[in-house]
This record gives sequence, structure tokens and C-alpha cells, in this order.
Amino acid sequence: MPQEKTFKSFDDFTNLYEVQKTLRFVLKPVGKTADLIKQNSILQADKQIDDNYHNIKYYFDLLHKKFISEALLGAKLDYSFYSQAFFALDKKDKTTQDNFRKEEENLRKRLVEIFNKKANEWKKKFNKTAELKKNGIDILFEKNNLEILKIEFPEKPKDDPKAPEVKYIDKRDGQEKNLLESFKGFTTYLTNFNQSRKNFYSDKDQNTAVANRVINENLRRFCDNKKQFEDKKWQDEYKKIELIDEEKKIFEILFPELLQFS
Repeated sequence: MPQEKTFKSFDDFTNLYEVQKTLRFVLKPVGKTADLIKQNSILQADKQIDDNYHNIKYYFDLLHKKFISEALLGAKLDYSFYSQAFFALDKKDKTTQDNFRKEEENLRKRLVEIFNKKANEWKKKFNKTAELKKNGIDILFEKNNLEILKIEFPEKPKDDPKAPEVKYIDKRDGQEKNLLESFKGFTTYLTNFNQSRKNFYSDKDQNTAVANRVINENLRRFCDNKKQFEDKKWQDEYKKIELIDEEKKIFEILFPELLQFS
């Protein structure tokens, strides 16, 4: 049998495992390099591009918010089959669960169709100036989407104090410039940002999708509240409760509101 190792000193516990360390280095310009960086305002240019990047993202988010609100305003979805599937749900019955998930999927796809329809309406609306080439929600992510921003936000929204100024003073030359025009030729900076926003319009069961939030989260919660009311209104302590017409509207679905409440 192997002989047990006995403790003699703390030295027995050192140098037993490899340790990985990350070395960090700093690039410092020397000689004429530092002068050239100052002469060409390279650091100021990078800082200006970074500032513009964060500011223009704010306006793209405003654009998506406006688009989604317009698309959902007055949107009508037939959720009768969904409602039937919801009220038939049985945790012990896989068939009812599969049927419910299928109805959720159908409504998510229908909602994305509504987004595509609204996007095509926007294409007709903006095409005189923007020259949009793609169709559906893809118009929000194509190269000429900056033209949509310029039309929608010619200046800072007066009702949004957090919005960056559209006109700004360039740190490089002190000239007044337009934020929404500053990314012409630099749209690759927005590639990752646009991809994350494109997830808004997915019909998949994923947290980043608007359809998922409206259908899988809020509509499900709405139906659950309605079910609880239906179950309880027959109980003795609730039988005397009469809802007025205004209160009955609680159970009417308005899809923009399904996007908002949490």
C-alpha cells in the first residue's frame, strides 16, 4: 500500500499546481509618433467616433420604439384558439401542453407578419428620400436606414430631455456637424448593434424578441388573470360583485398595452 504523506511544513503545499497569469502591456508612442498623433488629432477623432456611436444608438432605439408602437397600435390578432388552448392546459397532459406551445408559436409568427407589413408601409413612406432596397423589417437594418433617422429626427425631440443633441461640435475641428450624418461610410460600426436589435423581430421563443414578450409573457399573464377571475367569480364571497362596462374592458386585449405592462 502507498505510504501516506505526513504533514511536516507548509512547504508541502507550495508549487503543486501551475498558475496562469495575464500580462498587460501599454503602448506608448515615442519620438515623432507622439507628435503625429497630436498633429492629426487621432485620439480626439477616436473619442468623437465613440461619442457619436453611443449617441446614434439612442436614436436608433427611439426609431425601433416608434416602429413597434405604430405596428402594434390597432393590431388585431385572433387569439381564440390560443385562449382555448390556455384554458385546456393540464400539467399532466403533454398533448395540451404541445397544443398550447403551437398556438403561442402561431401568434408569434402572426405578430412578426404585422411588423413586416408595417415595415413595407414605412418603405413606401420613406422611399422618396431614403431609396430603401430591402423589404419588411430588413429596411430597418440596411445601409440607407440612416436616411430614415434623418427624416424622423431632424432635431432633438423636445419631449425627450435624455436624447443627445442632433447638432454637435466636432472635437477635431470645432465645426458644427450633424450626428445622423456622421456615420456615412462607418456603418460597420453598427453591425453588432443592429444584430442585437434585429432579435427584437424574431418569431422564436427567445427573451430578446418582442413577439415573445407580448405572447409568451404578457398574453399568458393576461389569460391567467382572466382565468383566476372566472374561477373565483362563482365563489360566494365574489358573487355579489358586478363589473361596470368600464371595468369589463380589463379583459379586452390591446396589444400595445401587452407590450408595456410587466
